[in-house]
This record gives sequence, C-alpha cells and structure tokens, in this order.
Amino acid sequence: MLRNGYITPKKITNAAIALFRYLARSDISSAYPILMNFETWNECNANCTFCRALDGRIYDHNPSGDGVIQKGQMELEDYKKIIDEVKESLLIAVPYVNGEPLLYKDLFKAIKFTSDRKIATIISTNGMPLNARNSEALIRSRLTFIKIAISGMTQETHKIQSRLTNIDRILKNVEQLCQIKNDAKSDLVVMLDFMEYDYNRHEVAIAEGFCNRLKIMFNVRPGNLHMSTWGEGIGSEPAAPPSTNLCDFPWFAVTVDWDKKLYPCCDHVSWSQANPIDTYTGDSQQITNIWNGNFMRNFRRIHTTKGRGSIDICKNCHRSGLAFKE
Repeated sequence: MLRNGYITPKKITNAAIALFRYLARSDISSAYPILMNFETWNECNANCTFCRALDGRIYDHNPSGDGVIQKGQMELEDYKKIIDEVKESLLIAVPYVNGEPLLYKDLFKAIKFTSDRKIATIISTNGMPLNARNSEALIRSRLTFIKIAISGMTQETHKIQSRLTNIDRILKNVEQLCQIKNDAKSDLVVMLDFMEYDYNRHEVAIAEGFCNRLKIMFNVRPGNLHMSTWGEGIGSEPAAPPSTNLCDFPWFAVTVDWDKKLYPCCDHVSWSQANPIDTYTGDSQQITNIWNGNFMRNFRRIHTTKGRGSIDICKNCHRSGLAFKE
C-alpha cells in the first residue's frame, strides 16, 4: 500500500485521530471513516447454510424482524460519488458485504475507480466465479487483497456448509489466479480463509500445505453459526463466543447498503428493520456530516457506557478488531 501511494500523511492523520478517540472512548471520531463496506450486490451462488435458505432467501438475523432481506444492486455512479468524497482520507474500500462480489457486473469498474484514487480494495469470494477471465480482470483493476473462503479440502466436507460450490474447482481457480498474478508480476495479496468446525478440523493441515505450495497467506477462523433454527443446516455453533470488547467499528468503519442506506457495520445488511444512520443522497460532504452526526455520536456513547449487550444487533457479535464480513 505504501509503495502504491495508498498511504498518505492525511490518511495517517485521519486514522490516528480515529484510534485516539476510540481509545479515549469519545463520542466523536475522525473526519472520515478509515474503512467503508459497500453492498454492491447481495446475490450469491454458494447457498451456504449460515447465510441462505435452500430457496436462496437471505437469512434474517434479527429474531424480532420480518424475515425479509431485500435483494438489489448498487448503482455504480453512487459508489463513485462516495469514493470521490472520501478519497483523501479513506484507507480501505470493501466492495461487497453479504453477496458474492464477482457476480456484480460493475465490480471491476468499481475496483479500478477506487485504485485510481489510491484507495486499497479488499474482496472475499467463494472461489467458484474466480475463472481466468475474472482473475485477469482483478489483476488489471489492481485489487489489493483477495481472500477465498472455504470450509473443507474435500467435496464431502466442504459441501456441508457451502451447498452449491465445488472445492476441486475452487482450488484449481486459486492455483490459476496465482499463476496469472505471478505472470503479471502483480502485488495482489491472496489468502485462503478456512472456516473451522469440529467436522472439518482434520483438513486444516491439508489446506495449510496447499497454501505453502502456492506461497499464499493462510488463515483459520471459527466458522459461522449455521442457521439450524430455520430447519436447515447442521446446527453447529462457532467456537468464538460473543465479544465483550469495546467494538471499534463505530469509530473506524461504515457500511453502505445497495439501496444507499448507511449503517454502523456490515451486520446491519442482514438484519431486517435495522435503523440506518442516513440514506445517501449525493449531497456534498454527506459522509463526513453523518460520521459525527447525532446518530453515530449516540451509537458510540451507548457502546462506551452500556456495552455491546445493550444493542440487539451487537450483543451476540463475536468480532473483535476491524474484521470484514465473510
């Protein structure tokens, strides 16, 4: 990031102020967030047990919600307008939240637009659409970081969670991406992200060996809760308990849903009837105005005085640190 000019004194200052005010438990942050998530399109091809019902409906994680998470695509022009407002302060843009980013028709245009403005970009993919054409397009758009999320190294194990994907094809796609990356002398960072459960733990070492051979990053993390309450999935709880740490998202990050609603974090896009901070209208300086507006100041105040447990959407969250959504 430093070599590409993505880190500037202004961005460092903005991030340092955000960190200071987080540590000071202030109800205001820096002028702009340091990371923004964009729900470019919330459609997906994997049909994972923690995310989708068998018919493709997105699970509503709000136990008191209406059970409906609307699907839609973000207009590229809205994405561009937001990026142009935050470009001098934003460190990282994440152009996906709850969907498969490689299904979004304007993904490569969005990444290139962001890269041209010296902002780092991160995506996570299930790996199925990561064919040669898409891999080459990601390299050309100068994507900064990609993680490929898997839940096994054999099809029998992997399909327990990711019902409609094929691990053999995914691993071949990863190998192909690495070859294209190396041929292009790209500095794209590639990571295989293994979601661990009791039933797939015996395959972790195989995944690590695969990554060592390709010389890519490897990560193991507790898997997501399977939504067995919907009558589907396998009912396996993730190992990570809800965090009691002071969440850093309210001081560092904001999420933009496909319909231009802005939220304090990425989990809001799968929580029906969530209260947005605001709806993006394209007005000048709107992001900086809402970032330290009444909604966010009150949200931070609740976190510092009452903790995560006082907010329904936060009380069962296991994230600690500025993680991005799987």
